[in-house]
Amino acid sequence: MRLSPLDIKKQEFTRTLRGYDQDEVQAFLDMLAGQWEALLAEQRRTEEKVRELKAKMEHYEKVEEALQETLLTARESSQQALENARQIEIAPGARQRPYAEHSPPLPLKWRSTKDQPEKARNSQ
Repeated sequence: MRLSPLDIKKQEFTRTLRGYDQDEVQAFLDMLAGQWEALLAEQRRTEEKVRELKAKMEHYEKVEEALQETLLTARESSQQALENARQIEIAPGARQRPYAEHSPPLPLKWRSTKDQPEKARNSQ
């Protein structure tokens, strides 16, 4: 049987000739009931905190899994790009072109200021 603070407060004892002082017993039971109630409230708060932390942990585990999948995809993509580049270099009769011919132009914000038109330099 689980004891509640109310059970402690309502507990009655039989009276005997040489029994304990009823006021002392009642004061002790009241104090015990108050502490018991505080412990139960703390337990409820702790259980709620555990539930919250478990939910957060599940969220972070999902994020970690997504990041692992993204990392794997990035590795595979980079390996494929390297392999494609090697195939271009090895291909017989393939004309080697400078890197700039293969890549799109850089956005203005990434270029050095000497490469930017005068209007773009003044707007920064």
